[in-house]
Amino acid sequence: MNSVSEKPFIHLFQVAGGYYCYDVNTDRIVTLNKDEFTRLQDITERGMSWESRQTESLNRLKEEGFLKVNRVRKTKHPETDYLKNYCESKVEGIILQLTQQCNLRCKYCAYSGGYDNRTHSNKKMTVETAKKGIDFLLEHSRDSERLVISFYGGEPLLEFKTIKVVVKYVEEKVEGKEIVFNFTTNGTLLTEEVVDFLVEHNIFITISLDGPENVHDKNRRHVGSEKGSYKTIMSNLEELAKKYPDYFSKYLSVNAVLEGDDMQQVREFFETNELVKNLTVMPTLVSTTNSKVRRTMSEKFFEEYEYIHFLTMLYAIGRIPGREKLGGYMKGKITRLASGRQEIDRKTRTVLPEKWHHSGPCLPGVMRLFVDVDGNFYPCEKVSEENKDAVIGDLENGYNLEKMLDALNIEKKNECHCHECWAYSECSICIATLNNKETEEQMKTRCAGVRRIVEEEMKDYCVLKELGATFDWSEENQGLERCGGEYVWT
Repeated sequence: MNSVSEKPFIHLFQVAGGYYCYDVNTDRIVTLNKDEFTRLQDITERGMSWESRQTESLNRLKEEGFLKVNRVRKTKHPETDYLKNYCESKVEGIILQLTQQCNLRCKYCAYSGGYDNRTHSNKKMTVETAKKGIDFLLEHSRDSERLVISFYGGEPLLEFKTIKVVVKYVEEKVEGKEIVFNFTTNGTLLTEEVVDFLVEHNIFITISLDGPENVHDKNRRHVGSEKGSYKTIMSNLEELAKKYPDYFSKYLSVNAVLEGDDMQQVREFFETNELVKNLTVMPTLVSTTNSKVRRTMSEKFFEEYEYIHFLTMLYAIGRIPGREKLGGYMKGKITRLASGRQEIDRKTRTVLPEKWHHSGPCLPGVMRLFVDVDGNFYPCEKVSEENKDAVIGDLENGYNLEKMLDALNIEKKNECHCHECWAYSECSICIATLNNKETEEQMKTRCAGVRRIVEEEMKDYCVLKELGATFDWSEENQGLERCGGEYVWT
């Protein structure tokens, strides 16, 4: 019988049109015939020897650099030795938590009490702390040509006065760099004064809107009442679109949180509502990370979700012509498909290094330094504020490099499993997605979920390639612009 280390480090999967091998060492997908697929199954799943199942074509794959047995032997993120340098001069953005308060009480909000990571409070960031945050960013971003400054809550517009001060402070101090301001808002506080300021300073905003009134108002209600927020938001958006149509179409996007059995209503709303149908919509499932209760979706929900996925696939192969016929909700899915598939076609690796790390973590506190109301540093805004291991410094003392290195090399918590996982190079697990209370069994469940998602994405990719998709998602061909590391529809 073969030991694990003698087996080719691969993952086999099938789609309706063919047989495939994901080669972990090269991070590439290889097309197989049925005989090759079966023989590789015999080796990797049934413990048969290579010598007994090899063929000329399989040997040729080996000669071409595939089917290696190499595994990572030691956990070390490739940026480990450079993290200090990044901290000193290459910080790319900062997220200022202006307040932990909100004028809504959305049932699935991370601050709602249903999660372990955050709760509403009356804490807010002082102007002095916000300015210190900006000073810290500028002191540590000498080699960054573009800086992203984000405002976070709670509801950021509760601290609109602080936003105004910070924006003007940045504009007075920064020269020779591109500055991008953005934040997410529930949309209820978009007064005329606020809107005029946003337009004047070209601030990108994401509006939280879950769909039609009956769907949106189920969860997004005003504090201390059962009154929904839908009518207020839509009225504000109508005024904004009327007064500043160019800003509305270029600087505004929508975040829609999905749950329950309302998928069809939500899709139809974002495809047909005249006000929002041409906006980019970023649909997200209700978060389960750090949730105190088990959250499940019904079969009906997933049927509709898969139907939307099916339409996206049809668009990708040209069976749904013209962007003008594609609703904003679908554009959000196409956006993610575009950027993700481009990465697959750019792979150039020949073998896994002896020292490496799975793909989950970004550079903690460098790409998206999150500063809470008290001036504490976290790797990004998604990290649980209840996880004290995730505090990587503060405004008074600067970065804690040791904590940052721990966050960057999070694989060490589970490395014996990671090094044998075929989804190693596509893993999304990082300190932000981990609940610090998770048991080993919960970690195994989470890892299985990641592998399932990765495999489904690979299957989508292969099916689309079979059907003639070119994945030519360039700005010129598809009307896309690069914004904040992702493609957005223009």
